[in-house]
Amino acid sequence: MLYRFLTQPKRIPSKVFNYLDNTIARFTLQRSAQARYIPAIEQSFREVEAKSQAKFGGWSLSKSAIYTLCRHLLTKTTTPVLIELGSGQSTLFWDAFAKNANLPLRVITFEHNPRWAEHVKNLLTPQTQIEMVLLPLWQIQAQDKEQLFADRAHALEIWQAKQHTVPLAEYDNTRIPNAFYAVTPDCVPPAHSVDAIIVDGPNGSGRSLAYPLLFSALKAQSLVLIDDFDHYPFVPDLARLYPFKPLMERTHTPKHWVLLELQPTPRKEF
Repeated sequence: MLYRFLTQPKRIPSKVFNYLDNTIARFTLQRSAQARYIPAIEQSFREVEAKSQAKFGGWSLSKSAIYTLCRHLLTKTTTPVLIELGSGQSTLFWDAFAKNANLPLRVITFEHNPRWAEHVKNLLTPQTQIEMVLLPLWQIQAQDKEQLFADRAHALEIWQAKQHTVPLAEYDNTRIPNAFYAVTPDCVPPAHSVDAIIVDGPNGSGRSLAYPLLFSALKAQSLVLIDDFDHYPFVPDLARLYPFKPLMERTHTPKHWVLLELQPTPRKEF
């Protein structure tokens, strides 16, 4: 009876499901070698929610996703470097967590909305480890997107040659096709320098463009956290370029996310 109840999400209020999911993720972290980070994580959650007057989940990452990413990331390194696509509640979390855990954490956050970027920056601590990269949105045609995936060694060149600028009035459109940040070679971190990437922006189907454009910066076994991963074929698109191992998937809660680990393979230099 209990099993049937827990496997029928529509019968359970979203708040209850989120609470259970967050509790399970916390319990799993508690049983790991990284349990010492729990006080800093929870203090950071409290500080961010008080500062932003907003809860985790909804438009932002869920607490369970953050607990899970922290557990796997801090097993790999105590000097993590992250790329975050889209700024917001999680950006404020990493800022607070670096301070509360006394952790040399570096986060490179891409954002396209100037007003939102300014809002987030105003809530960051003065000694923040967040590097906010504000870029406009570019868009390409579907056939040009296919060309990027087919020729990833020249993806940035193709991207710059084929793009057109998304109008500012479209920045709040949640269904923009094939749009991504206007990254150029100087925006991409050094090769194999990044431990994890959070794929949570921009809006629409274009998040997959991160794979040919930015993944040269990732280490061989980097973590990839994809929020709302089933809105578009974000995971199948990744599989076209990189082998990966699934670590955790959440679809039974209102917030759907997946955590993957890239697998080492012979890689062509970009």
